[in-house]
Amino acid sequence: MENKIESTHSPIGHDLKDKLTKLSPLLFTIFGVVFLGFVTFKQFMVERPLTHLLIQLGLIISYVSYMAFESKISLGEMEKGGGEHDKNTMEMAAVVKISLLFSCLGLGNTLVSSNNYIFVALLGLGLTFLGMYTRGRGVKELGKLYGHRIRPIGETLYDKGIYSVIRHPAYSGTFWIHLGVTLIFLNIFSLFFIFAWLGIVILRIKLEEKLLMEDQRYRSYAERTPYRMIPGLW
Repeated sequence: MENKIESTHSPIGHDLKDKLTKLSPLLFTIFGVVFLGFVTFKQFMVERPLTHLLIQLGLIISYVSYMAFESKISLGEMEKGGGEHDKNTMEMAAVVKISLLFSCLGLGNTLVSSNNYIFVALLGLGLTFLGMYTRGRGVKELGKLYGHRIRPIGETLYDKGIYSVIRHPAYSGTFWIHLGVTLIFLNIFSLFFIFAWLGIVILRIKLEEKLLMEDQRYRSYAERTPYRMIPGLW
């Protein structure tokens, strides 16, 4: 009787977990947009120099466009399976990223002096645009092969374009985007969260490559393209 009850409930629990796994990228994206809008509204009620305001406004508009781009990927993710190889790293990275945005927009810049702010903020804006280009190109080149979850290689291994330079342009792009955001709203908490996020992503890449390295095609690709995120560094 006990075995019968267990077998009856197990498929339901598995189906629920599978649905939540498919929905989580979209849910995190929606929450991020709503949260970003609320905190941004509060942040821009604070008086600041016009040049500072314009740079920060440019960042916010760019980031909203980036979130719209991500929402399309999240919708496509609902049609795919997988997630068992992630070890919850996607959710962990999403929570830390939202915490990073909260610390940036909630606290603002507290570490860069007014005299140096424009230079640091423009550098941050440039890194954000670099990240959007890198991630956007990586996602576009992979097309339907791209996904938020860690999955085995299918029939095709794409190794051209930006993937001939670094193996994980999507992670690389996301790092540059949020490093740029951190520089524009630099405080001790945003610094902590950008490094915490990077640590989770490095763990995620190691998990992903442990799976991918089971395929001889990927091992050969890794020899041809030794850098994961940053050319010449790692």
